[in-house]
Amino acid sequence: MFGLEILDVVIGLFFGYLVLSLGVTAANELFAAWFRRRAWMLRLGVESLLNGAQVQEFYTHPLIQSLQRKGRHPSYIPSRTFAMALLDIAAPLTDGTRAIPPRNSPDAVSRTLALLWAEARGNDKRFVKSVETWFNDAMERVSGWYRRRTQLFVLLWAAVMTVSTNADTIVITRALWRDPALREAVVARAERYVAEQPRPQAQAEAQPAGDAPPPPPLPPDQQAEVDFQDASAQFDAALADLAELQLPIGWEVPASGTAGGGQVELRLVRDDATDDWPGPVWTRDGLARWRRAFADHLIGWLITMLAVSLGAPFWFDTLNRIMSIRGAGRSPLEEKKPQKKVG
Repeated sequence: MFGLEILDVVIGLFFGYLVLSLGVTAANELFAAWFRRRAWMLRLGVESLLNGAQVQEFYTHPLIQSLQRKGRHPSYIPSRTFAMALLDIAAPLTDGTRAIPPRNSPDAVSRTLALLWAEARGNDKRFVKSVETWFNDAMERVSGWYRRRTQLFVLLWAAVMTVSTNADTIVITRALWRDPALREAVVARAERYVAEQPRPQAQAEAQPAGDAPPPPPLPPDQQAEVDFQDASAQFDAALADLAELQLPIGWEVPASGTAGGGQVELRLVRDDATDDWPGPVWTRDGLARWRRAFADHLIGWLITMLAVSLGAPFWFDTLNRIMSIRGAGRSPLEEKKPQKKVG
């Protein structure tokens, strides 16, 4: 049926977006783990609450140092730990008496603590809880910063993934439309993936600190290394999925193994619509070859880049809905089962 053929093309295209999105997510997680972006954003949040001297004293406090490893700042600080460390610095408890700074203090942190103490009416437990809430509110703002920065990096990685794999939406759509065998294979792979794999988590939902998410299963000083290893495995798995799909993406490497100079090792695809790898832009003919590639694929690349930046959870959910439509729209011949013999 004509309608089902269109649906199959859409499923194949959207499944390609899903796999590319998984690669983008993994690359972004790899980047975040390698450069410790969460720890950096958390320190910015702490700096927004404390003054310069207090920040240095805070990060050298034994409670905070216990969350560090090899001198690296932690990427997660429980609100209780923050409150205990800060109060030990700015309002220590001695013989059951809390040394609350005066409300007319020129220091903003001291004035804040004095205000919270007055609000708690001298109840120390309530006061500590107020400091924890103050920290959590600040971490919500930090999480907003992190999500916005993550969206920017996702868009950048989507551009890198799209161009590096030569994933042109127009080329992919044409190939799926004219090749029933390719279309059938990709649709079968998509159905199996949606049925067997869990829904990917949205990367922007991750928060760098605070008590909104549960604490990581490992100590914070080990979490960055685990994130790095997980991201590496996800990235390798996404590339393996791309190889299995056999979609018309990637760059062809000439028989000599070079294109524009330099040895290139890339996964080849079997579709004739792919182009030769333009080679490094700084080599002879490299810039001209890249200009031709952009002229041929810019529109298709832009569509792919914007689609992939929507994220793997979006495409996973979209595929689920389209699969339901496709299942409801099968022709009687497709759904007809052999009848059982009677008697």
